[in-house]
Amino acid sequence: MLKTMEFAQLVHTTRRTLIFYDEKGLFKPAITSSNGYRYYEYNQVYLFELITSLRKSGLSLNQINSLLNDKDKEKLVGILNESASKLKDEIGNLQNAFAAIQNRINDLQESRVFLTFNHPQILTCNAERFFCSDMLEACAPKEMAINYTNFSKELTDNKLLISGNGGFLTNLDLSSHQEYRNASFRFIQTSFNDDGYALPQLVKPSGRYLVIKVKNNNAGIMTGLVSMHNYAKTNHIKTVPNLWQFNTSFYLEDKWASSYGILQYQMIEKAN
Repeated sequence: MLKTMEFAQLVHTTRRTLIFYDEKGLFKPAITSSNGYRYYEYNQVYLFELITSLRKSGLSLNQINSLLNDKDKEKLVGILNESASKLKDEIGNLQNAFAAIQNRINDLQESRVFLTFNHPQILTCNAERFFCSDMLEACAPKEMAINYTNFSKELTDNKLLISGNGGFLTNLDLSSHQEYRNASFRFIQTSFNDDGYALPQLVKPSGRYLVIKVKNNNAGIMTGLVSMHNYAKTNHIKTVPNLWQFNTSFYLEDKWASSYGILQYQMIEKAN
C-alpha cells in the first residue's frame, strides 16, 4: 500500500489533488484508516491516469463521474459529444491564435515596419485580405467607439483575434489630403483566410505603394500626408484615392492606433 504522498509522486500529481478527488467522490483511496490516513494500491494508477486524461480533454469532474459510474449509454454519448464540440472550438481558437501570431511575425519582418520616419518611400506590396467594419462618416470619439466595439464583437463572435495587423481604410485622395479629418473610413483587420466567415471583407491589391512612417496622431498624419503629396507631385506620381493606415504594434492607444503608423497609397502605374 502507498501513502498519499507516495501515490502522488508515483502519478506525478499533488497530495492536495488526491484529497480533493477523494472529497468529491471521484477517486478514493483503497483504504482510509480510522485515524484518517489514506492508502492506495498500485493498480489504482490506471484509473487515475484515465481521470487525468479526461480532465485534460476538458471534461468536468461531474462529467467524469458520470462516465465512470453511469450506465446510461445515451447520456454518456451526449457528454462525450459535448466535450468533443468544446475541443473543436478550442482547436479553432488555437489555430486562429497561431495565425495571428504568425501573421504578426511576418508583418514585423516586412520592410514597411522599418521605414525611415517621416520619409516617403516606394514599396512593392503583396495583396492582403482584411475584415472591415461599416463606413464611418466622421471621426467623433463616441461614433468610433460604438462602431469599433460592434466590429470587435463580430470578430470575437467568429472566434477571430484582434492583433496589431489592423488599422483603417480612409476614402481620401492624396491631392485632397487637407480634408483628412472629414474623410469617411473603415476599421480593418487582417483576415487569415476567407473560408466560413459571413463578415465583410476587402482586398488591398498588390502593386507599388507610396508609403511613409508617421507619428500616429492627427498632427503626425497630416505632416506625413503633406510629405507624400509633395513627393508625389515632384515625382509625377498618381495614386488611387484610398489611404491605407496600418498600426505598427500590438499596443494600441487612442482611437485604436499604435504610437506609430504606416500610411500607404497605391500608385497608378503608367500604361506601356
